[in-house]
Amino acid sequence: RSEPRDDVVSSLVDADSHGNRLTDEEAMAMLHLVLSVGDGTTRALIGTGLLALLHHPEHMRLLRERPELLDDAVEELLRYDAPAQLVSRVSVEDTEIAGIPVAAKSHVTLLLGAANRDPDRFERPNELDFARANTRHLTFGRGIHHCLFARLARVEARVAFEVLLERFADVRLASSPPPAFARRATVRELKHLYIRVRRRTARGTRRGGRGARAGPAMAGRRVAAGGPGGMWPPR
Repeated sequence: RSEPRDDVVSSLVDADSHGNRLTDEEAMAMLHLVLSVGDGTTRALIGTGLLALLHHPEHMRLLRERPELLDDAVEELLRYDAPAQLVSRVSVEDTEIAGIPVAAKSHVTLLLGAANRDPDRFERPNELDFARANTRHLTFGRGIHHCLFARLARVEARVAFEVLLERFADVRLASSPPPAFARRATVRELKHLYIRVRRRTARGTRRGGRGARAGPAMAGRRVAAGGPGGMWPPR
């Protein structure tokens, strides 16, 4: 507050609504939320999105052949395996949801992941489909609770998948250890995801066949070291 700048933090702590400003405690709580949502859930999206592509290699091939589908792919990945699985709200008045009465000031838990797979809303909801016409998911919420960093998350995810496909000619799950998820109720986030990759070469790398086979060059090398391939993360 003493040294305001032209940034999100200064705008937040200096915000004024009808003469009311956030207390220091409220500002800190809000900034913690901004940090966790702006970084944690986006990281979770990239991880679960990559896992979905590894489980659906035909979709990964499609993105290599048609990179213009990346925006649609990100939206479908957001629906297919939402990083934010649930949110809590407080009802402002007496209402009814699916025939169940909800009293005012009741705490309600909304399962976003389930809503994104609602068969009344989506055809073949359990299938990954980058050509899906309806991708209006609830992953970012709605109304005044719409995610502040929704656009940033979309851009970051698109760039991550774009760079991955451009840099590596072959990406696949490592044989072990298997993917493991962190034990969290609200965010669906991978604890670890081991993959095997093969870098593209200057002359190009053959797709499939011997070009995608795990050979000696892929035996545990760290990708960031600049070798032709390896395992990530390193053990």
